[in-house]
Amino acid sequence: MRHCICALKRMKHRKMVLEELAATERTYCEQLGVMVNTFYIPMRDERILDQAELRGLFSEIQSIYQTNNVFSGLFETAVRKNGYGLGHELQRVIAFLKCYTQYVNNYSNAIQTHARLIKTNSKFKNFLKKAYKSIPPHLQGYSFHSFLILPVQRIPRYEMLFREICKYTPRDNPEYPDFERSFHKFKEMAEYINTRKRESEQSEKVVEIQNRLRGDFPNLITPGRHLLCEGTLHRMVDGKFIELNHFVFNDAILFARQRRGKLTYMDMLMLDGCRIVDQMRDLPAPACNQVRLHKGPLQQGDTEQELLLGVTDGTQFDALCSTIQRNVEELLKNRLSFAGVNLPDASRSSTPSLLLTPGGLPAGTTPTRPRTIGPISTRQ
Repeated sequence: MRHCICALKRMKHRKMVLEELAATERTYCEQLGVMVNTFYIPMRDERILDQAELRGLFSEIQSIYQTNNVFSGLFETAVRKNGYGLGHELQRVIAFLKCYTQYVNNYSNAIQTHARLIKTNSKFKNFLKKAYKSIPPHLQGYSFHSFLILPVQRIPRYEMLFREICKYTPRDNPEYPDFERSFHKFKEMAEYINTRKRESEQSEKVVEIQNRLRGDFPNLITPGRHLLCEGTLHRMVDGKFIELNHFVFNDAILFARQRRGKLTYMDMLMLDGCRIVDQMRDLPAPACNQVRLHKGPLQQGDTEQELLLGVTDGTQFDALCSTIQRNVEELLKNRLSFAGVNLPDASRSSTPSLLLTPGGLPAGTTPTRPRTIGPISTRQ
């Protein structure tokens, strides 16, 4: 008797999960329909964007929309049949989810493409304003980014729901192995997506910083760039320390000044070729801890070979110096690897600094091709 009651409870719970699966899939397909029918197809037909830009922005969204309409039909049928046949049917179509991998791989590029188009393409910007008026009222609170991230969020939801379906399906059920295989497939994809999502979030932070800046500044959105830390520090300018905001990326440090609530760009130091010359502590406030940076060979427009930065808090100072040093070493290693030069073992250690020549190379090494580093503006 107790066994029968437990079996009935499991069936009830499984049906609830199946109903949630079908209901959320209906909503998801409606949202995908907006992306395809309100944004993608009109942009393509009206030639708002060229093929490369469309691909960069939407990737495999049409394939995802078609695939998930099939899934939606399967889930609706599963609710009526209490899950019967779903496991087998999923195994037949689950391979089509490879379009999600391509979409997720492109997601960071899509965010960057959107940010660039908003700034540089007035036709695109005006199209979005017009298109939003035709979106169903209950979806008008969604930003364009909210639509773009939907496929990234959906696979982890499948993992959660199919874990519950496996939990409430008896192991002696003939379809249990198919449900379990589906769950593991969704889990594998979710882990991959979460990794790529973290990378995309780092790219989004760069976009946010660019949107906050005022003034004449270079494009911050470049492949592989991500934010490591930010804060305030003091920098020596014309013989005195001034307080600035700084943003440390994996390849550069951006300096900006906060004025009347707005962040005004000053300049940006590319880390490739830099080196830490000296570190000084226990000095008078406000620059109690100071680090002197050698920029490397002067670029056009440079007037100073070195940069003096000061930080009041000792812990923050240590973190800043170690972050700069770590990324200078990583950039150096990548550059020399590209040039065909092997690093000495000493330069791979965690010591505070490398023995570098003025050109930014480890002592005793010779590059096989000309060295290039990005320019630094010295606008004050």
